Amino acid sequence: MASRADETSLSLLVRLTRGELDSEAWDLFVARYGPRLLEWARRWHVAEEDIDELVQQVLVGLVEQFRKRRFDSTRNFRAWMKTNAYRVWVRLQREQQRQLRSQPMRDSQLLSIEAREDMLRLIEQQAEAEAMEIAIARVKARVQDKTWEAFKLLALDEVDGKTIAERLGMSIGSVYVARHNVQKMLAEEIEKIARE
Repeated sequence: MASRADETSLSLLVRLTRGELDSEAWDLFVARYGPRLLEWARRWHVAEEDIDELVQQVLVGLVEQFRKRRFDSTRNFRAWMKTNAYRVWVRLQREQQRQLRSQPMRDSQLLSIEAREDMLRLIEQQAEAEAMEIAIARVKARVQDKTWEAFKLLALDEVDGKTIAERLGMSIGSVYVARHNVQKMLAEEIEKIARE
């Protein structure tokens, strides 16, 4: 179920995807989501000179994706926006790396490329962690508490199956089935998030 803030986001996006330019809606959209994008960019250590480009590309891209109906209104708008911001940031970084590699290199440029690659790895790890958080929330909402607890204890906490079965009042077979099913659901959700 969409929250009140998400409903407002969707109605605002609908205004932006109509044929003519709605400057009031655009100003409201930028005012509402620009600061959040700036916050994420700074958290990801985006260079100050790249932040405006990142914010602009993300906001325009979000409107275009919504116009092409690439947003499922049952999803969390903020998570969708953050995923898109991350993808734009990675694309900008790769473009800058290609430009640097096409020029004769100085030692300082080589260090810069290494630093950028380290930053990309860090951002990718953060995005993977955030994708896992979203996947966990989605799967947790779909399974029974006992199933989730069996998965958590067996797969994450590495408690043995017999102990879990006794603790949760389940058969050992059910504990392993719960782990398998939840792992499969998590993998499916992560794949969906990657395509979003």
